Amino acid sequence: MDWTDTNLPADQVERINASKLAHVEQNTVMRTFLIRMNNLRPPFDNLNARRAFAHAFNSWGSLPTSCGYAKRDPTPMPNTLWGCPTDAAGYDYD
Repeated sequence: MDWTDTNLPADQVERINASKLAHVEQNTVMRTFLIRMNNLRPPFDNLNARRAFAHAFNSWGSLPTSCGYAKRDPTPMPNTLWGCPTDAAGYDYD
């Protein structure tokens, strides 16, 4: 068994799988990336401004090298966590 780092670049996953000597098993991890805002200070103290920022952020565009391996999580909790809402839609890029 060979083992590698969990942060393997997506293009390396494709090269390894194409080699037929090895394969990469993909598992869901509990890693999230989020942007924090202080909602006590302007402009984030305004609900409509926070909504505007949420719609202005291109979450899929922030994952340009994922090659389809990343999933967008619309909540600040990992989607593998028990109790995480499964019906949360998140904001659309608009």
